[in-house]
Amino acid sequence: MRKTQFIGALFIAIVLVLGACAPAQTPAPVPPPPSESPAPTISPTPAPPTLTPTPTPVPTPTPTPTPTPTPVEPTPAPEPTPTPVGGVLSGDVTWTLAESPYTLTGHILVSQGSKLTVEAGVQVNLGDRFIQVEGTLQVLGTSRQSVKITGLANTDYPKLIFKANSTSWDEDTQSGSIIRNAIIQGQTYAASLIEMEDSSPKIVDSTIINNNSSSGAISSLRGSPKIISNRISAYYGVSFRGSGFPQIIGNRIEGKNSFNGISLLLSQDAKSHVRIEGNLITGFQNGILVHAFDDSHQIDITSNHITKNQVGILIGGDYKGTSSSPPLFIRMNAIRNNRWNARTENTPGKAYNVDMSNNWWGTTDSAAIEATLYHYPQDFRLSRIIYTSFLSELPRDVPLP
Repeated sequence: MRKTQFIGALFIAIVLVLGACAPAQTPAPVPPPPSESPAPTISPTPAPPTLTPTPTPVPTPTPTPTPTPTPVEPTPAPEPTPTPVGGVLSGDVTWTLAESPYTLTGHILVSQGSKLTVEAGVQVNLGDRFIQVEGTLQVLGTSRQSVKITGLANTDYPKLIFKANSTSWDEDTQSGSIIRNAIIQGQTYAASLIEMEDSSPKIVDSTIINNNSSSGAISSLRGSPKIISNRISAYYGVSFRGSGFPQIIGNRIEGKNSFNGISLLLSQDAKSHVRIEGNLITGFQNGILVHAFDDSHQIDITSNHITKNQVGILIGGDYKGTSSSPPLFIRMNAIRNNRWNARTENTPGKAYNVDMSNNWWGTTDSAAIEATLYHYPQDFRLSRIIYTSFLSELPRDVPLP
């Protein structure tokens, strides 16, 4: 142990001696750093803008076309089974919409004291049959549901017949025989679709068409029917014969260069008062014919539009009265665009004046008006038409074509 400590101490001493004897050495100078130019100031490069990434477009899917379904024809509703009718009706009978259509298998008689009511929307097929009314017939269509009465088989007798003992329409009690909002279409020859004998029903707001080229729509032998606000198309429109108090008001009466729109053949020595008012009459040989009358009659022809006929108003012969101015009140009408706007025919040896003042003739030129009239002096045997106090414009109340 001592030997070891001695050796270590000796080694330290030797080292110290050697270090003292060595020459001192100057350390090599450290060269200064080379002179450098100042670093240029470099502006920082701005950061690139943040870009919103453009979304990758998603392709729109092409819609798969929906196949067009093959149309299926709807199954037509079965035709309703017609209700057969015929014979004599007694009591109160109603033809209902639920039982429509009605087909005549024989002629129908509405007997005296009985009543037949036809509801709105009902269809009646007459064929070659007719309905005769000796009681009450009420055809009660509405503006939305007309009653349709057809008789397309051509016959030589009317389709609807009102006899003398049928009940008259009473405006005060709203009772009696009436045809309202009906479409009546058929064919007859030598007869009208509707015929009245000494009866006074009301026919209103209806369409009456006779398809035959030689027959009429409505004829009345005496009585006091009310024919109001209808559309009438036939070879002749409305015919009244005999005596009574008919009212023909507010109708559109259309022909095809055919007979008379309205004709009056009045009985002698029987009082009548006829009102022809507010009608449009066009397409006839004679728009209005007045024939066979005397001083016991009063005939009012007012506010009508009579146009595109061969003769607008024809005042016929067989005047049996004694007055130099017959009881014709022809006022406030538009009588124009006819071949002859007015014409007279005379009983041989009896000429008279026809007062037709205060009408519109389509012009205010007297010479032009005169050229549309056939009367005295064109033929000195004819009666003279007095027209000089004429209107200067279309009257306000006349219907327009």
